[in-house]
Amino acid sequence: MTHILARHHPEYWTGDYNGYDRDPLSMFNPSTSMRDIEKIIQSVIDYRENSQWMKERLDQGNYKPKGYVGYHDGNLYKLVVSGGSITTLYPYGWNEVEE
Repeated sequence: MTHILARHHPEYWTGDYNGYDRDPLSMFNPSTSMRDIEKIIQSVIDYRENSQWMKERLDQGNYKPKGYVGYHDGNLYKLVVSGGSITTLYPYGWNEVEE
């Protein structure tokens, strides 16, 4: 959750692009709560066959990072899983970051 908030939530953003000089980071709406983010994560996991694909990758021993897209309340998000952990989640697409 720390990475998600520090890199993709305007209220917690650290100001660090971390190598993304050319492309701004995709940000959540400032009113998005941590509970909202948890719900978004679950929606993306439950979207279509994402949970099945995640399980199959782990069962095969494939722990490389993999992105999954899915919808929550009509908005598209990308969830990245590496190994058995969620590494990040963000609104799918690039939005301008305001400093």
